[in-house]
Amino acid sequence: MSELLVSRPGFLAVVNNIGVPGLVKFSIIGIPGGPLIATSAIITKISGSLQTNTRFTHALDNNIYTYSFGDRVSQATVSGLAFETDCSQAANGSVNPLSGGNLLTGLDQVLLFYGINRVSAFNFPVIIIAGTLSIMKGFLIGIDFATQSTELKTTAWTMKVAVTGSSVTGLL
Repeated sequence: MSELLVSRPGFLAVVNNIGVPGLVKFSIIGIPGGPLIATSAIITKISGSLQTNTRFTHALDNNIYTYSFGDRVSQATVSGLAFETDCSQAANGSVNPLSGGNLLTGLDQVLLFYGINRVSAFNFPVIIIAGTLSIMKGFLIGIDFATQSTELKTTAWTMKVAVTGSSVTGLL
């Protein structure tokens, strides 16, 4: 009897020519460390909310007065998956000099980017690109990560970025 679904834990399969090339780009760029170029990690989602600092006052004559005081600090998130390794790392032997010669995992690459670009280490904004023209600048304030699949050796990660509406450029 032949097996229809065969599992090989820890291996990555590449399927070529599936889907349509898109114009939407997702990336996060840190000034001192450059862009997050993690060959063993991918960005899967960018989300956030922007809010103004506004007060509404209801008057006795049924008028409503609006007072705007600029933008509030909000939070955007950049999420993704980190893999144990990729094909090019295993082939060319790309190693982490700080780990005694071990291969850099995707989580290593993501945490290295976070360590260099977090606001407490370097007080400069990171840049989030979500789409073709929408760019947000903000401060990298946190990261969450958790095992996604022990069988496939993947880790989910989410970086937290403090942003304001005035930091958004593009179509917005």
